[in-house]
Amino acid sequence: MNLDFISIGVINFLNSPFTSLVAAILNGLLAVVILSRNPHGLLNRIYALTAFSTCWWAAAEFMERSSGVAAQALAWERLASLGYVSTIFLQCWFAMHFSGVRAFNRRLLAAFLSFASLVSIFLVWTTNFIVLDVRNYSWGFASVPGQLFFFLLLLLGGELVLGLLLYLKGAISDKESLKRRQFYLLFVGFLIPTVIGMYTDGYLPLVGQGYHVELATLTTTINILIVAFAMVRCGFLGIGIEIAAPFVLATLADAVFIAGQKEKIVYANRSAQKLAGAEENVILGRAIKDFLPDLPPKAFTSFFNQESKFKSDDGKYIPVRVLAQRVADLTSGTRGNVFTLQDLTEIKKLQEVETRARADAEARHRGAALIQSAAEGIFSTDTAGNINLWNAAMVRLTGVEAKEILGKNISLGLRIIDRSEQYVSLHDSIFRKVFENKETVSISFLDGYFLRDKGNEKIAVSITASPLFYDGGELLGAVVVVGDETKAFEADRTKSEFISIASHQLRTPLSTIRWFSELLTGGDLGDLNFEQKDALVELDSAVGRMIVLVNMLLNVSRIEQGTLAVIPEPCDIVKLINDLVHELKYEAERRGLLVEVQIKGEMPSTIIADPKLMRFVVENLITNAMKYTPAKGNIKISISRRDQDIEINIADTGIGIPDDEQNKIFQKFFRATNAREKIQDGTGLGLFIAKFAVEASGGKIWFSSKKDKETIFSFTIPIKGSAPKEGLRQLT
Repeated sequence: MNLDFISIGVINFLNSPFTSLVAAILNGLLAVVILSRNPHGLLNRIYALTAFSTCWWAAAEFMERSSGVAAQALAWERLASLGYVSTIFLQCWFAMHFSGVRAFNRRLLAAFLSFASLVSIFLVWTTNFIVLDVRNYSWGFASVPGQLFFFLLLLLGGELVLGLLLYLKGAISDKESLKRRQFYLLFVGFLIPTVIGMYTDGYLPLVGQGYHVELATLTTTINILIVAFAMVRCGFLGIGIEIAAPFVLATLADAVFIAGQKEKIVYANRSAQKLAGAEENVILGRAIKDFLPDLPPKAFTSFFNQESKFKSDDGKYIPVRVLAQRVADLTSGTRGNVFTLQDLTEIKKLQEVETRARADAEARHRGAALIQSAAEGIFSTDTAGNINLWNAAMVRLTGVEAKEILGKNISLGLRIIDRSEQYVSLHDSIFRKVFENKETVSISFLDGYFLRDKGNEKIAVSITASPLFYDGGELLGAVVVVGDETKAFEADRTKSEFISIASHQLRTPLSTIRWFSELLTGGDLGDLNFEQKDALVELDSAVGRMIVLVNMLLNVSRIEQGTLAVIPEPCDIVKLINDLVHELKYEAERRGLLVEVQIKGEMPSTIIADPKLMRFVVENLITNAMKYTPAKGNIKISISRRDQDIEINIADTGIGIPDDEQNKIFQKFFRATNAREKIQDGTGLGLFIAKFAVEASGGKIWFSSKKDKETIFSFTIPIKGSAPKEGLRQLT
């Protein structure tokens, strides 16, 4: 009787409501302590939530046992179910995080267990399948299991066993001794409520034991005491060496790692996790050198501040500045290091940008100095032709100061004239080709172009314009180099004067030779045999070619000296072309060529132009086409009206002009390579004179050509007529 009385007293004491109340208070305090140590740590928050759930469970159980009626007790039982189902689930979830279960597996298990937990809570609250009713014992009310109570028991037991296995694995296999002790204490603490609580609150009600002791809250309280011991003695949840990390560490922009014994990481703030590309449970327990492989030994023994490389979890290296300091836990005496890491990625990028910008600035400065000190004139424009650079040599050449011209159009700063003293549009002659074709274009006094400076002086120059591009290939503008060719021009003029004098001196004896040749051929000086007559014919032909050459040289000399006269008069350009074609008909047939003339549209009866100039241009272009077009080829001459101009096109199917020689075709004495190979005789002066003749008449001349396929020469003559020009002689 005495033993029975004592056992009943112990049972009554253990099942008294106050035991649950004590458990609620202890769990609530534990939750507050855990959060106060590290409110931002994931593990701390999970375990604090577990302690709060246990507090809820114990408080509801206290109210259930203290109830006066069954209906009230049943309501508190259902509220308690929220606590014990959530507590066991959170215990299991914490175990998965703490032991480092992979994120995918952890989330999968958590999803399944949370679903099962919600189903069990739903059944408790809405049916009597799990909790049938409550029974009133001497110590208070307790639940009576329903038909599906085993389902709840299986769920909670499975979660407890899973947590035990994870803790056991960590206690056996973890390499960090401090972490192993934590796993061991958690295993022991978890084992007590698993075995005793499941037996008293699960198995006994399931088999129908009417009078039993419910020890789940008591064993959970024992687990709490073991966790508290782990916190104090083993640094569990941030109360060891991690105490060096104040609450603000979690929100720092810099990454903070705390390494404890054997240089193992025991703390990593949010920025550290982001830098590593891994969650806290993956980082904790690993050596700091896994992430900072270049860290020297002195970083663990003294103050350290140096740049290094951080190796993220995916193997990527990140430049960082490492600040390392020694710390100690006054409670346990454990020493460690705090590593603060500043990500230098953006700073390095900014430094690179600054370095490049400084280098670019220095290059621009040196480039500007070179440009300003260059002997050649250099200027640049945007795509609209507005000047944005004007060096000192351009000031000397033009007499125009940079401040007068910068921002203005090129036509205001560089006045170009041709041999006929007419102003030339730089946009048409240079910049259109530069911007549209994106190619380099060169002109010079050899092409008949001269610069008119601010004082109205005529200066021989060479002009080369090239396109400027952005890095992406977009057109930025053009850069133009202007060379003073005065010396070359003087030398060329001296040569021209010599040629002029020589030509004049040659013309008289050549005329005499031809006169005597004609007398001999005509028999005025006696009869000649056949061989003598044949020799005189060859002599007369050679003298004729020499006279043509002398006349061409004299024409060039007059053009360059500005003494060639232009005398416009009414001229029927269509008749002129037809007459020339008729004159050359025999030669065309001899060469096997088909010459066609097409008149497109209505033409004016006459235009005011120098007929000698017009005849020379047309004759030169047609005879060139005939010379360089093989047999069975075609020559098409078209005459059309274009706005205020007459346009003449002469197209052939001849040998064409090589691409790399086309920019020289109007230069004096120039003949294309393939032209020299086909016909050795030639002066290279015809197109030079033709260009002057067209421009002196107020027109333009151009061509297009494809080697071995075709050539099309085109020129225009204004309908309004040409302006006269005084001179010593007309074209001969």
